[in-house]
Amino acid sequence: MFGAFAEAVRATAQPCSFLLVVPITLIVLTTGARRCVTAAAVVGAVAGGWLLTANWFVLDGVWLRLSAVCAMGALATITWASHERFSEGAADGPIFAWAVAALAVISTMWWRPCVGHELGAILTNSQSGLAHQLPGMTAYMFGTMVPVVATALVVEVVAPSARQRLWIGSSAGALGIVVSGALALGHHHLLVRSLTLWTSG
Repeated sequence: MFGAFAEAVRATAQPCSFLLVVPITLIVLTTGARRCVTAAAVVGAVAGGWLLTANWFVLDGVWLRLSAVCAMGALATITWASHERFSEGAADGPIFAWAVAALAVISTMWWRPCVGHELGAILTNSQSGLAHQLPGMTAYMFGTMVPVVATALVVEVVAPSARQRLWIGSSAGALGIVVSGALALGHHHLLVRSLTLWTSG
């Protein structure tokens, strides 16, 4: 399990991890990077990783574009609610946690991972015994979320002012909408191909 975790941490520095790490980081920042929503994002990523391992459903084509449209709407709503409801610009509570977890699952379905030795073994062995591969995949997904958790910790340590939190949240929400918009317009394959080439280079 440690090997899977370490491989995932290394993979987060590669461009092919962009469609997983960046959208989830932006979602967490949009809500103020509170502990509750950060934990929800990690749980959502792990759940998405299990779906990826099971290979039950892969977002592609029109389904991927529809998911991106839904993500745009959710991000716009969360950004507005964070700004309006909380004077310090942070969204917390079960509704936001569920929304963040769902968006994290969707982001995982957008992701086309860099398949190293550990992840390759997990995905291959899951075809004959899914249950035995879930602990390894859980460790791998925890590794992919290290930058997200680190970002949330930095925000907590720095403790930005209310105005700064509003600016960070609004900017992150806007960037998240831009990324989702590119996918909704059908640019997923172009992004994945470019990110894969940059990773290889």
